[in-house]
Amino acid sequence: MVGEDHRQRQQKDAELGAIVNIRLASDEAPNNEELQTESELTKNLVTKWNQLVISDGLVYRRNNSPKSTKLTIRSWNECVKSLLRAFAEVRSSLKRSAERNKRYYDLGVKAKRFHVGLWVLYFNPRKLRGKQIK
Repeated sequence: MVGEDHRQRQQKDAELGAIVNIRLASDEAPNNEELQTESELTKNLVTKWNQLVISDGLVYRRNNSPKSTKLTIRSWNECVKSLLRAFAEVRSSLKRSAERNKRYYDLGVKAKRFHVGLWVLYFNPRKLRGKQIK
């Protein structure tokens, strides 16, 4: 039988055999004194004792991870709504910040009034891409 072969292999395995035999023999985790001569792997697996499950004479580790890989349409829609709210909040915050910065800039600018017909020198520096004026 194939199942018998897997059971025997699991029990005779050099690394897993000890924890498999301990788990098959008892429902309670062994204490520290019993584990002193065991390998580090066995000691680590004993810390996950509640996840070790016996099924058809084989020992499995059940993973109770809270992470779900399923993404439903509802959760996707909630995610999109959450992102849209976050973007709207950032946009309004940046708008307030820009208005505040403009107000501080405007404090330093001196307003000049010119009469109609007066000649005025208009300076508009050409900005070159990739060049900095230092």
